[in-house]
Amino acid sequence: GWRKFLWLVLILISAGILVQIIKYFFPSPRPSAVFPDIHILGPVLRARSFPSGHTASTFGLISFLSGEFPQLGTFLWVMAILIGFSRVYVGAHFPADVLFGAGLGYLVAKIYMVAWEKRAPDKSGDSTGD
Repeated sequence: GWRKFLWLVLILISAGILVQIIKYFFPSPRPSAVFPDIHILGPVLRARSFPSGHTASTFGLISFLSGEFPQLGTFLWVMAILIGFSRVYVGAHFPADVLFGAGLGYLVAKIYMVAWEKRAPDKSGDSTGD
């Protein structure tokens, strides 16, 4: 119901805030700043690179969705990995940016999911029925 949607929104907002905090304290240049001859697909990004916010959000989202829809788990995780790979392929991030972002998104989602399980007495995950 709407409560699970709210938890998903909290996962995405929390991951996004943590990404920005880490970017502030650990400024890291984009690949184009380190390797000026690199071929970039799309606009040249100039903001801080570490960690990848797209990947953190994706892995947070997929962690949640794969728990809700286990039959789609393999497909969802393949998509998440491809999105992470694409961030490196287009020249937006270094592999470490993507790996850290993936771990961060996964961790944030798992923390919320454990909290959800502790508050929900029944196995459906939503004790109120909404």
